[in-house]
Amino acid sequence: MKSIKNILVTTDFSTDSDTAVEEAAWLAKKFHSKLYMIDVVDRIEECTGDYCMPYEIVQGEREKLFKDARKRMAKKVAEMESKFQIKAVADIRYGDAYDEIMKEELERHIDLIVLAPHERKTIGGKLFSHLSDKLAKNSPCDTLLVKQHA
Repeated sequence: MKSIKNILVTTDFSTDSDTAVEEAAWLAKKFHSKLYMIDVVDRIEECTGDYCMPYEIVQGEREKLFKDARKRMAKKVAEMESKFQIKAVADIRYGDAYDEIMKEELERHIDLIVLAPHERKTIGGKLFSHLSDKLAKNSPCDTLLVKQHA
């Protein structure tokens, strides 16, 4: 059986991702693995049409988003470390979520990525692919999709 030394879990601090974080922490405890937690702050669109926001406003908003993400991540890391008696490493990145998560996987030599699947339905009921689908298909490591308990 393959050894699981490094586990990465993605979070956006939603209820769905909280379930994935708990599962990843439980697995980290069970396999004596290192747990990495990542949140990617979406890139702010500076320009739309023929209007661009001033640099100072964009930077101010970016800092607010990072501050909020760091606060929420610190709380979640402390909660998982206390509950599961593990050590967790947090990372907050900025940019395209898919690209940043893939970079994190390679940089940290991740063996297993744990994700919460998100389904988006259109008015016609058709399901559209989400980040979790894209990562599950293209990730170089094993992937575990964790659904919220009913």
